[in-house]
Amino acid sequence: MPSKQKLTQKDLIVLLLPTAPLRKIKTIKKVIDISLKTKKDVFTANSFEMSIKYAIIKQKENWIPSYKKSPLLAGDTRSQDQQKYLRPNPVCCCLWVKNFNRNKKKEYNQEFFNNLFKKNNFTHVINLAACTNVDFCENNKKICYEINVKFLEKICNAIKLNNSKIKLIHFSTDQMYFRYNKNNEKNHKIKNYYTLSKIKSEKIASSLDAVTLRTNFFGKSYIKSRPSFSDWIINSLKNKKKIYLADDILFSPISIDRLIKIILNIINKNKKGIYNIGSHNGFSKYHFAYLLAKMSNLKLDYLIRVKKKKINFKDKRNNDMRMKLNKFEKEFNIKLPILKRELMYITKLYY
Repeated sequence: MPSKQKLTQKDLIVLLLPTAPLRKIKTIKKVIDISLKTKKDVFTANSFEMSIKYAIIKQKENWIPSYKKSPLLAGDTRSQDQQKYLRPNPVCCCLWVKNFNRNKKKEYNQEFFNNLFKKNNFTHVINLAACTNVDFCENNKKICYEINVKFLEKICNAIKLNNSKIKLIHFSTDQMYFRYNKNNEKNHKIKNYYTLSKIKSEKIASSLDAVTLRTNFFGKSYIKSRPSFSDWIINSLKNKKKIYLADDILFSPISIDRLIKIILNIINKNKKGIYNIGSHNGFSKYHFAYLLAKMSNLKLDYLIRVKKKKINFKDKRNNDMRMKLNKFEKEFNIKLPILKRELMYITKLYY
């Protein structure tokens, strides 16, 4: 039987995997009560810098650390409905790895991951970890490579060494796309180092017959240090800060909430390969912001319409990242949404 575990102020408590942590000790009793009433799980973190979450169960009035069956997630997801959709899955036995720490990267060597997978009977790994700031990646190639390529490579090596049956779901990007009628899974165009790093990561993931998702997403963030694209637009307009968005950069993102549902569907199906996941009828980033502002009843005075060449990007970028979605819809029998309707749904979450 596991040893008794006492909760302290250092414990990270979350209602369900992997919503934001509740750090104050006074919230613990409330969280436990909610968990018992709703029969949903409560999670606590161990001492790893990567904030590995352990499920805990109640036994003889004491909380005991024990693994629950739920996906391993590497990265930093931030939807308010994660607690609703990413609940422990009885088919899987995994855990969540969050926030790769660049200052601690030497500690996350191959031996670390080998031991991690040796000690735990995971069935799925969902890799959301990435350095996604395109300009930062261009100016910090070593850091970008360490996070976007080497991090995944170590995980894959550990999976091969310990359990080749583990299923990997890897998140990529839409940044390699350039023309709508050619933006299918067979094509890509590399214009910057970020895109190059993601293409390399896709090749590594393919060695495990992984599911790789080329996607772009938006929605309300509950992590102040990690605002989403839609957060940035709304916050800027509310605070009367000018934002300059191009009417000739096209994309077709999907809401975080819908993407979470799709992840659960993928977990329950035995598929492999690269898939585009986004919305139908995509449009420009300016039009995205315009519609979001109109739906939110925000003034448009500080939303400035420009051309791509007028924006001071430090690196080259593609203009048209709207994705062809036929392959995913056909193989998973899921109809992906229209972007305007996704915006209408997400806008309601801000108010």
